[in-house]
Amino acid sequence: MSILRTELCPAVKFTSQNGDIKVNARQKESEIEVSVQDSGVGMDSETLSTVFALGTKKSNAGTDGEKGTGLGLILCHEFVEKHNGRIWMESEPGKGTKVFFTLPVEQSR
Repeated sequence: MSILRTELCPAVKFTSQNGDIKVNARQKESEIEVSVQDSGVGMDSETLSTVFALGTKKSNAGTDGEKGTGLGLILCHEFVEKHNGRIWMESEPGKGTKVFFTLPVEQSR
């Protein structure tokens, strides 16, 4: 749950009041894939390539001047990988961002 909450915060931060935020979850074979998509400001490819890298974070102000550290995404990355999942993002300036993460489904015994 904390991963989803952490992914929703920047979606709200970088989406205008009349924008859209969509959350989707689906099971794909032995994993659950969750995505959070916003219609916010988006990121260029250079920013996107460093979003999960420690020591390269640059915090940008949100649409209402909100501040952040950028550490939430790094923590999500660590948490997802420690639980044998994957996390990635797609983004384009002016068109928003979509964050995906997967976690394995625990098989019943």
